Parts: sequence; C-alpha cells; structure tokens
Amino acid sequence: MQGPMSLNILTLAILASLTSVTHSCYEDTFAHPGTVVGNASYISFYTNSLLVCARRCKLQRRCRSVNFDNVQGECFLNHRSPGVSDVRPDTGNHLLSYDVSSWDDSILHIGACSNHSCRADLICREEGGADYSCDPDLLCKWNEVCTSCLQGSGSIRQSLVPDYAPIGCYYAYGSNTGFQTSVNFRGGINWADIETVIRDCAAETRSRGWSYFGVEFYGECFMRNSTLEPTYQPVGAGGCAEKCAFGVGAANVLFFYQLI
Repeated sequence: MQGPMSLNILTLAILASLTSVTHSCYEDTFAHPGTVVGNASYISFYTNSLLVCARRCKLQRRCRSVNFDNVQGECFLNHRSPGVSDVRPDTGNHLLSYDVSSWDDSILHIGACSNHSCRADLICREEGGADYSCDPDLLCKWNEVCTSCLQGSGSIRQSLVPDYAPIGCYYAYGSNTGFQTSVNFRGGINWADIETVIRDCAAETRSRGWSYFGVEFYGECFMRNSTLEPTYQPVGAGGCAEKCAFGVGAANVLFFYQLI
C-alpha cells in the first residue's frame, strides 16, 4: 500500500511530466503578457513546473496569483491578482504572472482540496478520499507583529472567522495598561483547539460593547476600546513561533485583535 509520501511523489512526477505541454497551453491562455504582480509575493520556491507552482497556490486561499520564471525555474506566490498598476518586466526578466483562480482543479490533480475551507494562512493537504487537513505553511516567514504565519489548531476544516482580525503580538509586562476589563478562560482551555479561547474572547468582547481584545498567557482575555499604547513592543519575527504561533500570547505576551 502506498503511503501519503509515495502518493505525493507520484503526483509531483505526473505534474512534472506534463509541464512542457501544459505550460505552453496555459501561458497562451491565462498568462498576463508583459506583466508581473509586483510587491505581492510572500513565498518563493524552485520548480520547473508551472503546474506545481499553480497547484501550490490553489492549496492556500491566501494565494491569488503566481509569478513564474520558466527559465530559472522559480515560483512566486502572490497575495493579490494582476492589476492595472502592474508593469512590464525589464528585458531579460522571464517572469510572467498567472491568475490561477480559473484553472481546472482536475488538471492540477486537486481532489479533496477542491473548494477547501482552510483558513487563508493554512495549506490544504489531501489525506485520501474526501478527507483533507489544514496544515501550517512551513515556508512562511514571520513578520514583526507575528500575523503572517498563524498556524491554527483544532478541527480538520478551519474556516476564516469573519468577525475579528489579528493586529499583532506584543510584550505585556506589568498591569496591561489601558484595558478596561478582563475574563479568565484558563480553567477551561482545550489545548487541542486553543482557538476556542480566541473565539470566546471575541464573543465576550462584543457582548460587552468593546472593540479590541487581547489574549495573554493562553487563556486570559483582556478588552478595551482603543489601540495599544507605544509601551507595548512587538515580539518580533524571531519570537513569533515560540510566543505567538497559535494566535494567543504566552506568559507576559499579548496577542491583540480588533472586532470587525
């Protein structure tokens, strides 16, 4: 019986074997000649296959288009689609942009992950049949406020939560200046689905008429009606994975949100 790794290798081999024919077809049909989506790439990796590049984009809802270099064999994932402001590349630049949203999932060998509901920062991974999981993006690079690579936890299918947005992760030494009230959820933390704390804190914040909230020490919910004071310093990219990865702050660290 073939395991997931064997199936993934087989899938990539099939995609690679179709590269030359399909690249020509899709380049003629879906490329945006003379344009490159600028200042929008959040991940790049090397592959000679346009299909592998496009497939990787469609497995993550954050990705809206790709820039593909078919000479150097490099794929750039973009968080927006080509627009009127995108410019013609310099002579010798082999990049072309592709809006892959209209590409047929079957051509990209996407089955269970077709129309998946994974949160935008997670990647859909097919597990056989109709099952899939939503996994962390291991290629992602943290930004200074730790919002770029949130990993998620809990149920297999994780959807975007529409009523709050992450602002950032900050050191919160002292008495949490500026917060009007708080609720402690630490006694009921479900460590297998710690996002429950964030959802509960958001609901509590809304019910009390506040606009912003933060989660500190994994389960302490703080609420207020304004942004943070300058005394709250960002954790920084180097500390995100340890202190903020799942959208809640560790000890003396506050992950801050705004209701939307």
